[in-house]
Amino acid sequence: MTLTESLPRKKLPRDFFLTAVIGGAVIMLILANNIVSDRTSIRSEVLGILSSAGFLLFAALACVRGALRRTPYSRAWFFLAIAVLLCLASTAFTVYYQLTMDGGYPFPSPSDYVFLAYVFPALAALLSLPRPPALRISRWRMALDTLVIALGVLFLSWTTVLESVVGAVGLDSLTGLVSTAFPIVDVIVCSAVLALGMRQPPGERLTWWLLGGGLVVLTVTDSIYTGLATDGVPNLAAHPMMAGWMIAPMLVALATMVPSGRRHSIS
Repeated sequence: MTLTESLPRKKLPRDFFLTAVIGGAVIMLILANNIVSDRTSIRSEVLGILSSAGFLLFAALACVRGALRRTPYSRAWFFLAIAVLLCLASTAFTVYYQLTMDGGYPFPSPSDYVFLAYVFPALAALLSLPRPPALRISRWRMALDTLVIALGVLFLSWTTVLESVVGAVGLDSLTGLVSTAFPIVDVIVCSAVLALGMRQPPGERLTWWLLGGGLVVLTVTDSIYTGLATDGVPNLAAHPMMAGWMIAPMLVALATMVPSGRRHSIS
């Protein structure tokens, strides 16, 4: 016999507010520095890359801690930790290029391949999150919703980024294929976030807003980066858009700190 009990919604822990306040202040300081400093200097580029790496490392540690708690979200945080670590590895490659190649970046490079690979554990994390019964029963409806959302996001991506990328680099070379893969990965992640997140129960929406918001910010920032790189904008590591690569992991870390209001089944 199965007994289902509802756990009361807990208050947000102090770690949540400390992370939000301190992380937000650090992002504002770095963003201000990127705006007023000389973006052509090596110091500004290295600061931008290391700041992003620091936030990614913090998010990875937060996901690992969430995975060790043995909650209904443990498996999702495990996969998400892998996704964040792949992004961190991509950043490490970028730091290596910055320090050894006088700011030059080969493209495509291991950094790009590693970053693109994050989509697989990220999707696994989203699909591993606890879902209400309606989502488990109505799989066809969820698939249809995902398809409709994906087409809408693909259209938006095509009009804003993808069309210019394809027109600039084409699809007849490895460079063109990798450049096009970035916005396509963005479309996949955004579609999954929107399709799964819009049906979450009220008690779980904060977790989804933070997690989904983090992934969406990451994909939007990545699309902006791809567009700027295609246009030949230099020194992107010192560009203000780097704030997106700090906000995204901070939101993911905050999501792991939200107590679950999920119902648990006890036999």
